[in-house]
Amino acid sequence: MVSSNQRDWNEHLPYSVAAYRAAVHETTGYTPNYLFFGRENRAPLDLVAGSAPNECSQPVSPDDYVSQLMQPLETTYGLVRSRLRQGAKRQKHAYDMRVREAKFKPGERVWYYYPRRRQGLSPKWQRNYTDPFTVVKQIGPVTYLIQRNRRTPPITVHVDKLKACFTDPVAAGDNGDTDSENSNTQDNTTLDLAPRDQDNTDPGGSPCWPRRRQIPARYRD
Repeated sequence: MVSSNQRDWNEHLPYSVAAYRAAVHETTGYTPNYLFFGRENRAPLDLVAGSAPNECSQPVSPDDYVSQLMQPLETTYGLVRSRLRQGAKRQKHAYDMRVREAKFKPGERVWYYYPRRRQGLSPKWQRNYTDPFTVVKQIGPVTYLIQRNRRTPPITVHVDKLKACFTDPVAAGDNGDTDSENSNTQDNTTLDLAPRDQDNTDPGGSPCWPRRRQIPARYRD
């Protein structure tokens, strides 16, 4: 529907939204128009052909209109709640059939999912997993304590953000976070998590996470 230059989408949006609101939802069994207004919206065809035979055309008072509207809405909302519960159970069953529980032991190397947006770079080609971490211990059923190296503070993460690391970052050509790489780091250097809105990369192009914050030279003595 939209042209190749994608500049006429606003002309098609009202009609697309109207068609969506008039379509029956798979889970609720009703259209959004009926759940919101208590009736289906009138289309241009209704104006030409007239109202439906079962539709009341006699004018009613505001009190009568409210009472007539509340009764079908209460019945409809009760049916929708039951159907939503059934839909949630069905979706949970489908999810549990595909999910596989991940377990990590202390000392294992894992990748940490840490996506960041950088200006001028497409997210599709960025590396979402940062340098390999070492699992320190398991805190809870789905939480782990990981540490980048011995000089960095450990952090608590969810198991869904971890992925097993089967390669050596040095052998793969990655400027990882090995202890030998940071051996020249001074003792007065502290580490902190890098904010997401800053582009923290070293001259070699690899992400520096956590970011190194060094004390100014005039205060090191």
